[in-house]
Amino acid sequence: AGILYALPVGVVTILAYDWYFLPPLRNLDGATVLVLGLFLGMSVIVGVVATQVGRRAAGSEQARGVLADEQAALRRVATLVARQPSPAEVFAAVAEEAAKVLHLDSAYLVVYERDQTATVVGSWNLRGPPMLVGTQVPLEGDNIIGRVFRTQQLARIDDYSDASGPVAEMVRAIGVRAAVGVPIQVGGRVWGVMAAGSSRPEPLPTGIEMRIGAFTELAATAIANTEARQELGRVATEQAALGRVATLVAEAVPPGDVFTAVAAEVAELFGVPLVGLFRYERE
Repeated sequence: AGILYALPVGVVTILAYDWYFLPPLRNLDGATVLVLGLFLGMSVIVGVVATQVGRRAAGSEQARGVLADEQAALRRVATLVARQPSPAEVFAAVAEEAAKVLHLDSAYLVVYERDQTATVVGSWNLRGPPMLVGTQVPLEGDNIIGRVFRTQQLARIDDYSDASGPVAEMVRAIGVRAAVGVPIQVGGRVWGVMAAGSSRPEPLPTGIEMRIGAFTELAATAIANTEARQELGRVATEQAALGRVATLVAEAVPPGDVFTAVAAEVAELFGVPLVGLFRYERE
């Protein structure tokens, strides 16, 4: 209650002290007014300080609670990444956990394609159905996904009514008014972006990009792990094919059979329908 509590308590304290220790009650002379004013002034100061301290303590407690929630969400995502599930499962968890713990209305993980388009690989939306995973959108216009792709940096749009392009129209259709985007770095390159939006009229809090960045780092770890597993699998497949051909050569199989085996292995390894081996003639 602050001052509203301090004033009556100060008055009652003064009167009680005067009643019990200075009988009878003194007249309201200059000295009494001075003492009364000093007590009331001290009461006001104590009340204001106590109120500010209480508010700061409440704010600190709230901040600790928010930090604890974020750390718990990050631990859940990190545990999921450590189990090495499918990338789709990780992307969905990252979008949902980030949006919920940061009090956002939507979150999307988008991968950049080589044909100047982007594909949604993870989505979550509080108000209605989200954009479906697998949705492809062009990078045209001024919007979060396009800005991150062009600048390779964090992006923020506080008023999405000014955004342009097909992506902006889709985002406005689900009620987003403000959005931020954080690039996902994998192997020194921008793999994609995590875009988060709010349907509230006020802009997103300052510094929320950095908090989202903690979730994009976990997504990048999952992507790197997946690419590493795929690379190891490819190397193992190539070594197995080379081993089979080397076995044929060691067994002194006729050259025609070796050439046929090499063509078949290359076709299967690279997924092409036709492979031919040719010999140059001197004539």
